[in-house]
Amino acid sequence: MKPITPKKIGQWLKRIGLGFLSLIALFVSFTIKLPRPVSAQGDVPRFEPSACPVGVPAGAKVDCGYLIVPQDRQQPEGRTIRMAVAILKSRSQNPATDPLVFLAGGPGASALASLGWWLGSPLLDHRDIILLEQRGTHYADPWLDCPEIDAALRDNFGRVEAPGKEVAYVVQAAIQCRDRLVGKGVNLAAYNSAEIASDVEDLRRVRGYDKWNLYGISNGTRLALTVMRDHPAGIRSVVLDSVFPPQSDGYIERLPDFDQALRAVFAACAANPRCRAAYPDLERVFYDVVKRMNARPVSISIHVFPYHLQLTGDDLIAGMHRALYDPSLISFMPLLIYQVHDGNHDVLVPLADESLSFLTGMSRGMLYSVECHDEMPFNDPRILETTVKAYARLGNYLSDDTQAALAICNIWGAGQAGHIETEPVRSDIPTLILSGQHDPITPPRLGELAAETLNHSFVFEFPGQAHGVINDSPCPISMTIAFLNDPTTAPDAGCMSQMRSLTFVTQDNLYVTPAAYRLNTELLRMRDPLHFGVLGFCLLFFLVEVLLLPGNLYRQIRKRSGPTAQKAGLARGLAAATAALNLAFLVGLALAVRDTASANWLMLAFGLPAKAAPLLIIPPLTTVLTIGLLLFAVLAWRRRYWTVVGRVHYSLLTLAALAFIWFLSYWSLLRL
Repeated sequence: MKPITPKKIGQWLKRIGLGFLSLIALFVSFTIKLPRPVSAQGDVPRFEPSACPVGVPAGAKVDCGYLIVPQDRQQPEGRTIRMAVAILKSRSQNPATDPLVFLAGGPGASALASLGWWLGSPLLDHRDIILLEQRGTHYADPWLDCPEIDAALRDNFGRVEAPGKEVAYVVQAAIQCRDRLVGKGVNLAAYNSAEIASDVEDLRRVRGYDKWNLYGISNGTRLALTVMRDHPAGIRSVVLDSVFPPQSDGYIERLPDFDQALRAVFAACAANPRCRAAYPDLERVFYDVVKRMNARPVSISIHVFPYHLQLTGDDLIAGMHRALYDPSLISFMPLLIYQVHDGNHDVLVPLADESLSFLTGMSRGMLYSVECHDEMPFNDPRILETTVKAYARLGNYLSDDTQAALAICNIWGAGQAGHIETEPVRSDIPTLILSGQHDPITPPRLGELAAETLNHSFVFEFPGQAHGVINDSPCPISMTIAFLNDPTTAPDAGCMSQMRSLTFVTQDNLYVTPAAYRLNTELLRMRDPLHFGVLGFCLLFFLVEVLLLPGNLYRQIRKRSGPTAQKAGLARGLAAATAALNLAFLVGLALAVRDTASANWLMLAFGLPAKAAPLLIIPPLTTVLTIGLLLFAVLAWRRRYWTVVGRVHYSLLTLAALAFIWFLSYWSLLRL
């Protein structure tokens, strides 16, 4: 055994002292929280790369991931939430270093759902575009979806109930959705404009951008203004498209703005000689139709959802409010009103489809969290009631929606914003403000209102446009590009002089038929494999008959003449004529649809070009010929015109022709 020397004892003491110091350091590390890098694994906020949650076209350069932040910033150690982010890489070889961030509207709309549109935007030629899925929307976790409310809205749209019952039905559905979301740990008070604005700022920091530009549309402009107010340092410029500033009382102003937009359309039609001649006294006719439909609801079947609807005049008003968002739809409004007045209710189908898709296209839980926190507290219920009475001719559509929102906000649990959420945003950040002349929900006056406290803003109202002007015309896009390239000066507005006011579709250039719309929504989109299979069976035999025609004629000429041979020849000729006409009809219809879609795709929702009307003479003609085919098929078996194989072939062709008649009838193609 080695002796213990003083030197050895000193080494032990030194080690014990170092160990003791290490324990002290470890204790301190657990009790004192030092600043840590934002990007450290497990910390928030952070960005995690991932595959894109939406489809990306081949060849597109898109990086995706998730922004992870606390659900409630007052409890940073609590639950975290994830929001999908898509970074669309610029087509430029030398893009600007400041990207453009798109803020979707709603509230509750999905930003990533518009990825395909942004990939085709000229804005991508200059800089990257970032799509941030706001907290609570479709590609975020959690998703504040409310299928209970969607179902209630669809049911209310399709049935006739007392107004109070419809409101109660939606409120009950909202209670169910609220309880389900809260049960999953969702803090409904943490989903509002200020929190989302902080999410935007967190994304900028974790991605390392010094400066970037914001593009907000509709309620996304409210969010952009909130970011300008709360986190101005990282913003180079802002584009506000269809502005909804916080000082606007959205619920109180909704009916007056809608009424003004409707009146503007009626006035535009009266000022247009063609529209005035085709649809005189349009405003009176519209309200006559509303009154009649409220007294006797109209039955239709729609195709987005498998529903049979009972539409009232209030439902028609709801559809018109939605139509006013889109100048292409506005062009058809006089035609639609007069068609319904004259008893053609088929034209309501595409409008009902669009309205229902719009109603159920938002994350309703997200919508109510934001609206109940930021907007509803500053809309006086007494003024709301007075406004509803003042615009009674617009029926119960918007008043029911407002009453439902009031009742839901009382039970939703979203909390209430401070007074700052109803005050104007004041900023020196360069801002481009875009408004559409016919916008029914964020009219141009709101753009002017926002500009009053934005010291470096440029305001433009685009003729003939409505909600979301960048979607409908190249002029706002070119002006936006110019502004982003140099936010310090107003963009050249020369292209605005080339923009036309509203144009209206009349029956001079449209043959009204539901056939094209039904084919597009159900058959051409492969929603009904059975009908597609029937059509394929018919086309096969028609094509075979046309190809066999020369040989059949040759064999028929070689046969000796006689009554039986003549009847057999007539049968063959009838078969060939029926097959050729049916093929010609389908080819002609396909060409008409193609040409219409390239010129004005929306026309297919209501009919075909007037020049295509003669094409629809063919189906009734081939129906008569098919009856003859059936008679000859019976004779062929009784008189044994051909071999068994020939008779079977002829019978199958007859069956195909009969199936084609059923097909034509089902798809409304037998109507003249």
